[in-house]
Amino acid sequence: MARIHERHRAGGAAAALAALLALAGCPPDGDDDDAVGDDDAVGGDDTADDDDTTPSPWSDPIEVLDTYEGGNFSELLEVQTWGDRVAFCTGVQGMNLYDAADPADLVFLDKISFSLGDSFYPRCQHLAVDGEGERIYVGSHADQIQPESFISVIDASNPAQLAELQAHPREENVEGLAVAGDLLLVAAHDQGMLIFDRGAGGELTERARVDGLYNAWAVVVAGELAYVPSAEGILSVVDIADPDAAVVVGSVDLGGAAKDLAIDGDRAVVALGATGVALLSLEDPRQPVLIEIEDTPGSALAVDLGTAAAYVSDWNDIRVFDLSDRDDLVAIGREPLDPSNASTSAESRTLGIAARDDVIFSSNWTELVSYRYHADRRAPDLVVAPQSLWMADAAPGEPASAAMLLANHGTEPLTVHSVEGTSGITIGWTPDVIEPGQQGAVTVLLEPEDTAQYLGGVQILSDDPDQPDLDVLVRANGGGIGVGDSVAGMSFVRLDGGVIQLADLAGEVILLDYFATF
Repeated sequence: MARIHERHRAGGAAAALAALLALAGCPPDGDDDDAVGDDDAVGGDDTADDDDTTPSPWSDPIEVLDTYEGGNFSELLEVQTWGDRVAFCTGVQGMNLYDAADPADLVFLDKISFSLGDSFYPRCQHLAVDGEGERIYVGSHADQIQPESFISVIDASNPAQLAELQAHPREENVEGLAVAGDLLLVAAHDQGMLIFDRGAGGELTERARVDGLYNAWAVVVAGELAYVPSAEGILSVVDIADPDAAVVVGSVDLGGAAKDLAIDGDRAVVALGATGVALLSLEDPRQPVLIEIEDTPGSALAVDLGTAAAYVSDWNDIRVFDLSDRDDLVAIGREPLDPSNASTSAESRTLGIAARDDVIFSSNWTELVSYRYHADRRAPDLVVAPQSLWMADAAPGEPASAAMLLANHGTEPLTVHSVEGTSGITIGWTPDVIEPGQQGAVTVLLEPEDTAQYLGGVQILSDDPDQPDLDVLVRANGGGIGVGDSVAGMSFVRLDGGVIQLADLAGEVILLDYFATF
């Protein structure tokens, strides 16, 4: 039975405005403290005093432990953990090292820049750590921002005083690194895999190359075998028992751009970017067999394994898959970045992940966040798409409409208590219960009082334990070209110098692609 409700809530408007400020990068008044542990840190309960929020009967299986914030623009990349330490690369602040003996109380130790690369924006992309954690190997490829590809060897024997031992420029584009005894293995795109001898003083002596690995992106070592995922979707297996005669002994086609790999005995999980995550059998370690692929909503960029679970960085959030059944990845839930935190809005990037049993470390746009996975907990998990609504222009008597999808990515049925909009918004049919893995569509109808710029929101109350009160920003009448408007005439210059007139493409589907740096 269809139900139509007109909603008027001042609280929802305030929440929507707060969300807009967060998206714009403006911190709320009075929140200039980057220290961890305050109420508005990631995982803080901003809804505990909301009388309209019904307490959830569930406990979230993914618990936020601590957040350590960096600068406004850090771009945390690969993260590694060993013993009590956590290190990560950044896009502009070199490599950072933390004491994570207590994952609920992260302690910054030191950071280091490099003698090669961009001195103003010291950047690294990949890490490898020796068995004792006294040497850290940093890799960075060359591109428009980073002027040269290099490998830097860091002395971490004194974790509070990191020191660069040597830096090695490379003609190849350096990507993933792995330590194998006295060797350093390096994935180098179309140059395959490089094998170096590691010297005690930071020396790296090239020993061998393994060709035929397509677009090598990462490398993971298990015994005398190295597993090399590639952006071409191929996972190659290299026998490194004799480094001078290292050779590819097996491969499997995964059907997606392989970004990262984690191994647990006779099973492996591969991050496949937009394709999701793949579960492989390594019962014959030289001939991996694809068991299944689980799609993820974002882009699976990194993966690590903990206690009977796979942890995945999926761009807008981290995702956990239960691996108790060794032949089945079961989605448990996900943890989004805190949308109330101005430096890590819901649109931010989760780029790296590392695990220590049931503890997860996630590297995001500006933050290192630690979590604990509770395998004994089950809960619903509300995911709303899109995360904000930019609607067509609307006016009195000329309403605009849009659809929102409410999905349950958890393990228990999700109860939706209410869906309400600010003044001018009417909400159509709302699902009462959404089963795990299912979704329901909600129609948002906007008819404002005038044609001025509209800024409002939709508030969703549910029994999702970590998002019981979720606000979706609604915008309309923003000026410029709106949804449904005709585009003014324009022209584009092709790479070959030719000119394309937009009018010549009338009736065709046009994809506009852009990239911005900040």
